[in-house]
Amino acid sequence: MQKNRLLTVVLGIVLLLPSLVFAQGQPTGFLAVNTFTVAPGMTAQFESVARQINEAYKQTGAEPKNNNLFVTANGGKGRTYRFVVLFNELSDMDTWRQIPDVLAEAYGQEEAARILMAGDASFSAVESSISITQADASSVSGDTSSQFPALATVIRTEVDFSNIDDYIIYLRKLKEAEEAAGVSWTRRREIRGQLNLFTAVRQHETLGDNAPLAYSLLREHLGPVEANLLIERQNDAVLHREIQVLRHRPDLSR
Repeated sequence: MQKNRLLTVVLGIVLLLPSLVFAQGQPTGFLAVNTFTVAPGMTAQFESVARQINEAYKQTGAEPKNNNLFVTANGGKGRTYRFVVLFNELSDMDTWRQIPDVLAEAYGQEEAARILMAGDASFSAVESSISITQADASSVSGDTSSQFPALATVIRTEVDFSNIDDYIIYLRKLKEAEEAAGVSWTRRREIRGQLNLFTAVRQHETLGDNAPLAYSLLREHLGPVEANLLIERQNDAVLHREIQVLRHRPDLSR
């Protein structure tokens, strides 16, 4: 029963929501992310539920009308699906419709209950978070194409609370170096979830499209002496870091 309630709340907020993409080349204020780990052998069922929910929103014309889904391509656990939403104000969340209501409107109460139960059975774990964009640490070199990129590299960094100020200074200098080199990353910090977790996201089309290394950019921009001091201070601040590449799934997005 508790798992069904969790699916109702979490999927109702995030399954059919806007994507990671910039608006007019600028980062949006907040990002909600819910990460589902699909149970072994249940991938087809999980994706079927996602499609049925998408269709319900199309049939009813309910808001939100946009939905973008990402799966882990490499660097992380398999069978991992991320549903994300960008929004400008926390109060925007008050207007989001719940999925059970939309399913009931589209298919009737009995069918809606069946779809939700199928969703419950298809995943083994879910995590949720809300992050705020660090505008002073996000490098933006131009407008984003209207065509959604196929891939997103995501760097997740857990920082020692006592050294967060040093880490933020590092990010601000890194932004300067990236913008000088024409490299774009969007950076965020969690405000609901793991509060010492920072993320950086870069969108690209191919796995071979690799951005220049951060340390190399800093040394080129600041010179080796100042850059190495900055790098050493951020190394002291970092507790854990992981890099993943996510693949956009247009077939499960809208």
